[in-house]
Amino acid sequence: MKDERATLIMFSGDLDKAMAAFTIANGAAGQGLEVYIYFTFWGLSLLRKETGDGELFLEKM
Repeated sequence: MKDERATLIMFSGDLDKAMAAFTIANGAAGQGLEVYIYFTFWGLSLLRKETGDGELFLEKM
C-alpha cells in the first residue's frame, strides 16, 4: 500500500471554515492518512494568540 496523505490549505480566517477544515483533517487522520495543513493569507490569523478585536481564538467560538 502506498503512503497516503491529505493536504489542506487554510486561507480563510473564518471560524466556520476553520472548524470544517479541522474536522476533515481529523477524519483523514482517523483513517490513517498523514495530514498536512498549510496556513496562508488570512488563515494565518487563526494561529495568532489574539484576534484583531482583542479576543482570544476560543473566546470567539
